[in-house]
Amino acid sequence: MPTKAFVFALLLICAGLKSEAQANEDDKFMINIGPSIGWAVGTFKETHGFGWNGQLEVDVVVQEKLRLTAEFLSMDFKGKKYKNAYNHDAQYQDFDPLRFTAGAKYFYYRGLYAQAKAGYFTDVAPGGHGGGFAWSPVLGFEFGEGPYYTIAVHYDGYTLHGQNIGNIAFSLYYQF
Repeated sequence: MPTKAFVFALLLICAGLKSEAQANEDDKFMINIGPSIGWAVGTFKETHGFGWNGQLEVDVVVQEKLRLTAEFLSMDFKGKKYKNAYNHDAQYQDFDPLRFTAGAKYFYYRGLYAQAKAGYFTDVAPGGHGGGFAWSPVLGFEFGEGPYYTIAVHYDGYTLHGQNIGNIAFSLYYQF
């Protein structure tokens, strides 16, 4: 699948960039990677259940408590089954957004942070709906010594053709 090859290539490029940054002993550049699981909310939950997959996020330290971020996220929401007008089994179309966002992360107290991201998504499910605006407020906690881990909860919003859908998601990151 081209999406998996793209994610793998992106990960290799980021790992190479991180190796170069480590050669300079510079901790201003961090890569976070990990799984996400989300539950559809609002009218979206009528047609879809939960989604899962993963994300890759790059942080650049601007100040002690402020980081700029860029994110690549892939989710997979399967359409729910239902009975159509002829009482036959049917299923809503899958929604598989690939999302590219950028934003800022501000640390309030120790590892506790708030983050805002916005960008573009495209639905890569067969017969997908196209692309549109993606946005996500995040509340997270970073912990550990050396390699860091992050637990985050976020709302992922998608706007397409004047319609808004979204999900509440949980992510766990490993930072290197």
